[in-house]
Amino acid sequence: MVKFERVTSQSDWNLLAEKAGEVWREYFPCCLSGDQIEYMVEKFQSLHAFEEQAREGYEYYFISVNGSVGGYMGIKLYPDRLYLSKFYILKAFRLQGYGRKAFEFLRQKALSAGVHKIALSVNKYNQASIAVYEKLGFRRVNAVVRDIGNGYVMDDFDYEIEV
Repeated sequence: MVKFERVTSQSDWNLLAEKAGEVWREYFPCCLSGDQIEYMVEKFQSLHAFEEQAREGYEYYFISVNGSVGGYMGIKLYPDRLYLSKFYILKAFRLQGYGRKAFEFLRQKALSAGVHKIALSVNKYNQASIAVYEKLGFRRVNAVVRDIGNGYVMDDFDYEIEV
């Protein structure tokens, strides 16, 4: 059974940071150097980063599979779209349909908020995730390079889908 559980308690935030470090260090050597992974985990996926993002209006959800954390999502609602800031599934839970269920959850969140678009950014070299997003119906709308400091950039494609 899959549930989407909002991150709210201090123990939730701690677990989120732990799972983020795990998935980033496991997955992103495909696209990024080890030094950039560590920089980005600290800047965007750490406990203090998540707490700051929550103060800025981001919501975080665990993708819970039979009581275990199978992944997580971070979203922010804007007047014209739901922005999917973070979407990660842990290795043991990939390719089992949980991503599709998560997107149905996101679609329902968007519609219940009165918005009809979901937007996201993905690393240009993350071919596996790009394939998933395109299979789900997302369309590429932009290519962008964002300076994130310390000599690093995020070299991304922006995607959108109408819901």
